[in-house]
Amino acid sequence: ATGQTVRTIRDGLGSPIFLEGITRAGDSWYVSTFRNHVVLEYDSDFNFVKSHPFAFEGWGLVQAPGGNSFIATDGSEDLLVLDNSFNLMAKKRVMCMGVSVPGLNELEMVEDFQGHGPTLLANLINTRWVLAVDPATAECVGALDL
Repeated sequence: ATGQTVRTIRDGLGSPIFLEGITRAGDSWYVSTFRNHVVLEYDSDFNFVKSHPFAFEGWGLVQAPGGNSFIATDGSEDLLVLDNSFNLMAKKRVMCMGVSVPGLNELEMVEDFQGHGPTLLANLINTRWVLAVDPATAECVGALDL
């Protein structure tokens, strides 16, 4: 890897637009936007497919375990569980040792985090902390101070 730009994509990107979370689901890539209230869909070759209405600020976005939904963050202490059309199905408050944790930012899904099964890794905005969160319960199963 050289760090050199291989390809620049502008399709689907109005100006100004700030992209936050990105995840792959099936043969498509989905990208949330910070304040534009859309999720952009691209095919596996990053050709623009369409934009989806998104009622939230986009901070983090991942495909949920099982592939039937998405999980997003909006900077609060909640995980937003979304259907495949990005409609809210549930909100889950993230709790660590009985305390809610605001500032959830970018998300990554790990298939099996240290034997705990599917686990969300969520960084906390403006900190070096990454939480390991059970996506089913929104309970912390670990914390990393990087």
